[in-house]
Amino acid sequence: MPETITLQRLAFEQRVVFAHDVDIILNADDKAVYLMRDGVGATPVSFAAYARAAQPLIEAARGRTQEAPNPHERLSGRALI
Repeated sequence: MPETITLQRLAFEQRVVFAHDVDIILNADDKAVYLMRDGVGATPVSFAAYARAAQPLIEAARGRTQEAPNPHERLSGRALI
């Protein structure tokens, strides 16, 4: 239960601070553990609708891509350009 509250709080803060429409929290295996859309929690199963569009971001954040970062990215292990 405390983990769920923490995930909800994190997703809510992301929506308020960054005005996100969708926030998805993934585990280490890239499986959705929490999803919020338009400020309302949704089932992680609905992540499938976003998975394809999110894949390049997931790959970059996990350091699994060889593409050059854009000037706004600050990814671990990647040189700034």
